[in-house]
Amino acid sequence: MKTVLYTLLVFFHLVGFAAAGEYKFTLINKTGFEIIDLYVSPASQNEWGDEILTVDTIPDKERMNVHVSRKEKAENWDILVNNENGVRFTYPSLKLSEVSTLILTVKAGQLMAIYN
Repeated sequence: MKTVLYTLLVFFHLVGFAAAGEYKFTLINKTGFEIIDLYVSPASQNEWGDEILTVDTIPDKERMNVHVSRKEKAENWDILVNNENGVRFTYPSLKLSEVSTLILTVKAGQLMAIYN
């Protein structure tokens, strides 16, 4: 009985860590520029980690399926994109656990992230 209980505890512990930073969503670029880099980081950190685009770029009005796999646990995540001119845009404090489709846009000079 102890072995079964221990095995279940280990299993749920490992599943929790595996799912900690796993997010999948569709990103739609409506920024008016081509996205050449995409980074995701826990909102509490200052390090961006590796660039996660699986294609060369995401042209304006195009979409891409995104898979985020990070070891960190976080409720809120920041997204950083770079455009073709090297200008950086940061979309702060998104709850990626609630995102299935993410639209990044700039309206009247304001950065906006719309998701469902």
